[in-house]
Amino acid sequence: MIHPTFDGPILLATGDPVGTVLTFFFLIVTQLGGQPFFLLIIPYLYWGRDRRLGLEMAIMLLTGFYINLYIKEWFKIPRPTGKAVPWGLENESYSFPSGHAQGTVAFWTYLSLQIRTRWAIIAGVVLTVLISYSRIYLEVHRWMDIFGGLALGLVLAMSFHLLKGPAETALQRIGHGPRLALAIVIPLAMFLATGSVTFGRLMGFLMGAVAGAEIETRDLGMPDCKDGPQRWKRLAVGYTLCAIIMFGLGYFGPGVPGWQFVVYTLAGMGVTLFAPLLFSTFESRD
Repeated sequence: MIHPTFDGPILLATGDPVGTVLTFFFLIVTQLGGQPFFLLIIPYLYWGRDRRLGLEMAIMLLTGFYINLYIKEWFKIPRPTGKAVPWGLENESYSFPSGHAQGTVAFWTYLSLQIRTRWAIIAGVVLTVLISYSRIYLEVHRWMDIFGGLALGLVLAMSFHLLKGPAETALQRIGHGPRLALAIVIPLAMFLATGSVTFGRLMGFLMGAVAGAEIETRDLGMPDCKDGPQRWKRLAVGYTLCAIIMFGLGYFGPGVPGWQFVVYTLAGMGVTLFAPLLFSTFESRD
């Protein structure tokens, strides 16, 4: 397979215009399966569509990415060797299993099971195929990695779907205080068990999102989004707030796991508590 040459952010054609166009295409497609994309989708669901679904996606995806990284560290299978990794693609983690394939199939499988619409199933199949193949085309994964990620993602989505009901029943019985304690203790313990920056960000965001949602649901009660204009206002305000937290505070100590855990905890709370507080304040005046 002949690919264009990458030099920083500039894509240089090598006499293969078809390859150049395809590479641009798959560079865009592959971003739809990465962690940053899902960290954008979670607030969108929580603020503008269905906050229960948004929170469930946060728990499932962030836990899944934690498991994925843990498995990668366990097997330590390197990325394909002798390849020039394209600009903008992560090559710091190990190869097996593919986090992009896992996250994509888990997200769309779970979404399809919840909303049960044809468009979600079709979109899920198409995007899963394209994103999975993009990882092969861009030469950052092998097929073994892709199939491993797809299998793990399907197991994750189906398990979460089947266990959601019993888990919700059990959590309702124990009350607000124990639920809040679990939202703090479990992600914190998972972070301390690993201690890296990446794990700190994942578990910090999870802790902040779940703890913030528990507080918001009981003490604030953000109103459901009614229409498109309200949704876009929320997204503009909410994304700005979370960006200030993540990139403003995250600028300091980017390599310090504990600090990144704190920053992403605040970012997670930004999604489920701080932004809903702003929404409730502003919308009550309208």
